[in-house]
Amino acid sequence: MMFQRLMPLVLIALAASSPGQAQSVETPQQDAAASQVEDVLVQGLRNDQIAQQFASTVGAPATGRKLAVWRMPICVGTVGMRGEPARVMIDRVSDWGHSLGLRIGAPGCRPNILIVAAENGDEAARSMAVTHRRVFRTGTSGTTAGAAALRAFQTSGHPIRWWHTSMPINTDTGKPAVRVRGQDPFGAGEIRTPADLGPYGIIVQPSLMRDETQDDLRQALIIVENSALDQADFMQVADYVAMVALAQISADTSPPTASILHLFDAARAPSETLTAWDQAYLQALYASDQSKASQGANEATIASAMVRIVERNNAASQTD
Repeated sequence: MMFQRLMPLVLIALAASSPGQAQSVETPQQDAAASQVEDVLVQGLRNDQIAQQFASTVGAPATGRKLAVWRMPICVGTVGMRGEPARVMIDRVSDWGHSLGLRIGAPGCRPNILIVAAENGDEAARSMAVTHRRVFRTGTSGTTAGAAALRAFQTSGHPIRWWHTSMPINTDTGKPAVRVRGQDPFGAGEIRTPADLGPYGIIVQPSLMRDETQDDLRQALIIVENSALDQADFMQVADYVAMVALAQISADTSPPTASILHLFDAARAPSETLTAWDQAYLQALYASDQSKASQGANEATIASAMVRIVERNNAASQTD
């Protein structure tokens, strides 16, 4: 059986950035999950309203799919950064991943989260999209955010932009739940049992309520334009990068409460790090069972978990 082999991210970035050696490190010891607990009553909204708005506006899954999470070990690398800045960026993203219970790749691993420093983000994104077209148009349904998102990735002018690749997975087999590029098609006459569908075959139950497939993140490419450091300090940028590396975040999101995602919004006060709501979103995303057939129902599940996390942490802070 042929399986899709995604282009190594380092090769993609080297084609569009200034010279720099990709680096990866093992899990740092620093605990990045130390909570920043702010007032959970924002703009007169109840916690459940904040959580529902947060979950429904922040997430941006691949077209027609559920939100994906990292289940394989993450390996963070940089291109165009040298020495201490590269180490700090890698450590910070790895710290936040470790705080979610993710496994961190061993030293020397091939990066699946690549952070590229670039003078001009639009130019770098366009160059990558042309020279490594199959990374952005995989030829497999349900693996990327689609053509409109790709156009925005190349032209947004945003100081930080990102592109995720994920894979729908059949939880019964652990194999792709869609036909991947290069995999032979099958004819209708060949199908006699569900097993004849191959690893991407799914037994559909007579229900509109559940979907037992899952979505696994496979790659995250993040371009950090040099201008980002004119608008925020390095640690704020590193935490912003961590947020968009660990979850599929909408490029134009505007969360209803304090969030690191407001870092480049001139109308909002910048946060110094991931806020309590940011952390609650990531924790809920990774802990929630997204087995509902409706994306709205899955978002509601994540939102409910967010409320429990924020209120538990807030209660704990008041008793300390």
